[in-house]
Formats: sequence, C-alpha cells, structure tokens
Amino acid sequence: MTSTLPSTNPSQDPRQADGSSGTVDTTDGTAPRSAAGRHNRITVALMVLLPLNGVALGLVVAGYTPPRYQAHAYLLITDVKNGVGVSTISISQATARIATKPSVLADASSSLNLAAQAGDLTAVASPDAPLVDLAATAGNPDLATTLADELARQVGKHVSQFSSTTGVQAQVYAGASRPTAKTAPNTLIDALVGLVLGALATGVVYVRRGLPQPSRRPHQGAPEPQRRPHGDGGPQLNP
Repeated sequence: MTSTLPSTNPSQDPRQADGSSGTVDTTDGTAPRSAAGRHNRITVALMVLLPLNGVALGLVVAGYTPPRYQAHAYLLITDVKNGVGVSTISISQATARIATKPSVLADASSSLNLAAQAGDLTAVASPDAPLVDLAATAGNPDLATTLADELARQVGKHVSQFSSTTGVQAQVYAGASRPTAKTAPNTLIDALVGLVLGALATGVVYVRRGLPQPSRRPHQGAPEPQRRPHGDGGPQLNP
C-alpha cells in the first residue's frame, strides 16, 4: 500500500494550505460610521428646521388673513320708576342672551341687515351693573362702528317696548368708538401657534428616528472558526 501526501506547492496561498477559505476581511467599520453620521445629521436638521418652518408658516397665515376690526357700544338698563335697581341687573343679563337673535335684529326700518351678520355680533352683560356690552366685528373700522351703534339702537328699542311689563327701559349709554387697531389676525399668536406645531412635529421625529447617537465602530466579536475542506484530514491511503 502506498500513501499519498498532500501537495506542498510553494505557489499555493498559505491560507489555503492550512484550510482557510482565502478571503480577506476588509470590514473596518467605515460604512456603519458613515451611515450613523448621515442619520444624525438628518435628525438634527429636522429637529431645528421644523420649529422654524412652523413660525414661518404662522407668519404667512397672518400676512394673508384679512384684517378684522371690532367696535363696542354700551346699553344701560334702568328702572322706569326707581332708576337703577336690583332687577335691572337681571334684565341686563337676559338682554345679553337675546341681543343677537334674528327676531330682535329684524327691524324693517333699518338699512342694515343685522340678522344676516349675527355671527359677527356679540353681547356680554356686566356681572355687577345693569350694563350690556354690544360688539360688532367687520373688515373695516367704519363698518364695525356703524354695526355696533345700530345693534345698540335695535336692542334698546326691543327692551324698551316691554317696559310696561318689566318696569325697565334701555338706553344707549355710550356709542361705539372707531377702532384704531385690528383685532385679527394677531401676528404674534399665529407665530406662536406655528412654533407649537413645529415642536410637535419635532416630537414625532424624535419618536420615529431617536436622538442622535455618537457613531462607534461595531463590536468585533471573535472570528468564526474556519472549516477545513473535506478530505484534508491527513494522508489518504490508496489500496
């Protein structure tokens, strides 16, 4: 019987001679670090830009929203016999509740259709005085003043026609003054709302992407043992 020894060709790669696969591991962690750095940069950019974009959006909305002006007129409720009494405060509160109802505003003698603009009219009664604050909002200050004065006139007329029953009457205590400043839009409020929305979007980014993490080289574990090729376990005997 003769034995055949393994080939010892000098030109053979030493790694192959000892049973290794011959592949060279070139992984040095550069690719993972680059991906982590890119992820961190995008996350930080989003967390900074989203609130700024929210503020910019709020300013744009404020710039394109038509201006609104509000004027106020005041109605005084008095007792017909005794002047101002306790019952007049109750009547003033009841007046504020019905002041903007279409049935109260339907005055055929008026050139202004207040009933069609009831959504721009408000009435608030003083808690400790028989005074009703009547407000009108419009796109220009002159129209707002006219609407507030007309609202006070019509509501006063409606309340006074029941004076024989209620014992009170209403009269205009102060006419509306022309507003000098717009009540809407409020640029500061719109910018703050945009900032809050941007901050909420930043929170979503934080939840979805996580906080930026320092890039580290992945942990290199112990190399996997190489399997020796089949049949390289020693000399083969030929029969």
